Amino acid sequence: MKSGAAGWGGSPALRYLMDERPLIDVVHKGGWVRAYWLVAAVTVLGIVLVLIDEKSGVAEWQRLRSELSVSETRIEELSARSETLRQKITELERDPFAVERAIREELGLVRPGERLVRFTGERSAR
Repeated sequence: MKSGAAGWGGSPALRYLMDERPLIDVVHKGGWVRAYWLVAAVTVLGIVLVLIDEKSGVAEWQRLRSELSVSETRIEELSARSETLRQKITELERDPFAVERAIREELGLVRPGERLVRFTGERSAR
């Protein structure tokens, strides 16, 4: 087995594993320095793979950020609508004629002797 490991010309750490040399010999001759570089290279490779992965990488992160932005905009719109509806509720609760006015506007009803006038289209800006 010793001849096979020596034939590979591998790192001291690899030779340690193949030749079953004492650990102190590998550490002393700089094998762990090469092992640290190997660990660093594998770590960098792992980070790069995670970044380019479609399901958990940068693309997915950007998609989720975009979705979050759309959701936050929708929340703001719904909050504004909710506030408008709260104001209408308050108006309907406080003003006795507000309910009648709301019903008449919604259904297009008029009191006897009144005329309903509807405007169509937008006013021209002058």
